[in-house]
Amino acid sequence: MGKRERIAAFAALTLGVGMLEACSPQGPVQRERWGYQHLERLRDEVFREMVGRDAETRREVARRLSERVADVPFRPAARALAFLRGVEADDAFLLRATLSAFVLPEVVDPEGATAVCRDLNVSLFLPFTVAQPGALVFEIVVRDAAGTAVFESVVRENNDVADLRRAKVVVTVPGAELEDGRYVFWVRTLIDGVEPHWADPMLSTSFHVQRGYQARSEAAMNRVREDHADLDPVAKALLLGLGAEVSRAYQGQAFDGESDAVADLRRLEVALDNVANERHVLHGLQGDVPVTLPAGDGSIECVLRLDPRFHPAEAPEARPLLVFADGAPAYGVDAHRPISPGVRGPRWLARAMPDVGVGGDFHVAFLASPGNGRDYSAALPAAVASLRALLGVGDRPVVLVCEREAAAIAGFSVGRLRQQIDGLVLLGAGAIPIPALESLGDCRVRVAMLNGYPSSESLVRTLTYVEQKRASGQWSGDFERLVVEEPAWVFGTRSLVEPIRAFMQGFVDG
Repeated sequence: MGKRERIAAFAALTLGVGMLEACSPQGPVQRERWGYQHLERLRDEVFREMVGRDAETRREVARRLSERVADVPFRPAARALAFLRGVEADDAFLLRATLSAFVLPEVVDPEGATAVCRDLNVSLFLPFTVAQPGALVFEIVVRDAAGTAVFESVVRENNDVADLRRAKVVVTVPGAELEDGRYVFWVRTLIDGVEPHWADPMLSTSFHVQRGYQARSEAAMNRVREDHADLDPVAKALLLGLGAEVSRAYQGQAFDGESDAVADLRRLEVALDNVANERHVLHGLQGDVPVTLPAGDGSIECVLRLDPRFHPAEAPEARPLLVFADGAPAYGVDAHRPISPGVRGPRWLARAMPDVGVGGDFHVAFLASPGNGRDYSAALPAAVASLRALLGVGDRPVVLVCEREAAAIAGFSVGRLRQQIDGLVLLGAGAIPIPALESLGDCRVRVAMLNGYPSSESLVRTLTYVEQKRASGQWSGDFERLVVEEPAWVFGTRSLVEPIRAFMQGFVDG
């Protein structure tokens, strides 16, 4: 986090906002954040349907995703999804693909002190104006974890595009009628009375019901405020990062991908008990754990993938480390960006690659993207250094994988990074200045271009330079293409997870 983000984090933990704001209508910045979340989820759907397709199909998907469309940023992903499903991306398909929702509160507490947060309130809205394909009717179904329908409703009013742009469609689901657990809110969009085709996008979003959540959240955030002051910088950053996730849900801010708010609160409570009992903050935590890390003058959001072999209170087993740094939020390849979110959180990438490092021979961590005014050229090497110390990497190899904006910064900052890493993967950007390029020593570098992404040209020029030097006998470094194929610009890291894994395994095996 930069200075503004640190101030916001502390403010969020003071409970000055409260649950009432979490359940109130969202302002334009928050609404944009929810809309961008749905764009990311639409892209996720495209990626899932692309898995296993042939190279020609992947190239066509990548081409469609790189189309420059400023008016409706959902259009490229909608066209890619329609292509994969063998249908036309007409006005009806685009509206269904663009339809979004914000969920307030993310965790319904039927016993909460704030009455409006005892029920679920879902606002349907369009983040961008699309054509009106006909009269709209929304069929709502809420299903529990077993898939059983526990609530149904039909919305026939305030349904035109202008109403949806103003988020006038609100559906309330009574919380008292729901047992504690995770639920999914489904929306079927009928157009002129015609039900959606099997290939049409269908809006869904998750939420939780948890009695006592409000009181537990407030108690936990009060404890963070009271207990963090005397901690060392690393422990303080870890605890504040865990608390920031609870604060986010408490305030009604959009989650990354799928809601994990109940588990986030449980993790924070475990960490607070650890502090109270003078144990390491991370004692007993496993799986993907969202934290922040000290990074120069500030901190940076991180997901640690912790397995049972990690015992922070003991001298940990020295294992190699694989670090991923993400690209910034973007509506398209032309650097059109949302105001909010300003940073792509690390949970997006962690969710996209759930198996990397699980049960393996190396640690895995995911870092947030550049953005929000953070000096990423200083934060990135500082974060890697923090990870090395926290995870007890010792003299084992460290490989850093950077995508788009993170790659561009890593390329220019390779001099700072060189003492922290043994391998570097640059995806879509990352031109390394010639003096730094020629002083890489035994650092192994792999690069990959991303289809339609303009900064990939810088990698092509760097490869050409290396090849010319190699041909004249003036190059002895290890600088190569990772793969020949150019994946879609929004799918760089996750499309190349197997080549990255193989590159990492080369370090593990020595």
